[in-house]
Amino acid sequence: MPQRCTYFNKFLEVKDNTGHIVLQFHLISDTQTVQLQGEWWNVHGQGMRMVLDPTGDGAFIPLSKDSERYDGQLISPIFGYPSRDHWGEYASGKTVWWCLETQI
Repeated sequence: MPQRCTYFNKFLEVKDNTGHIVLQFHLISDTQTVQLQGEWWNVHGQGMRMVLDPTGDGAFIPLSKDSERYDGQLISPIFGYPSRDHWGEYASGKTVWWCLETQI
């Protein structure tokens, strides 16, 4: 599936061909910390989305290609799109919150 990637400074964001964000990665080199949100699928059409939920906690949402995609809990974009017109610009009003943060 074609994907689009936007990166700037120590952030990486990947969109799938439907326009959904499927990976966000932030490296904080001062503290050797990685912040991550993402969506992963196996070859059987089952997946998992790791995202910050509306209460501010991290949520692991099971996904299935056989059922309707759970679009109520998508990963919010960090960057403005299309990136060719908004290179290095953050999404309007975006506050960056992360589901998983761990030291490397």
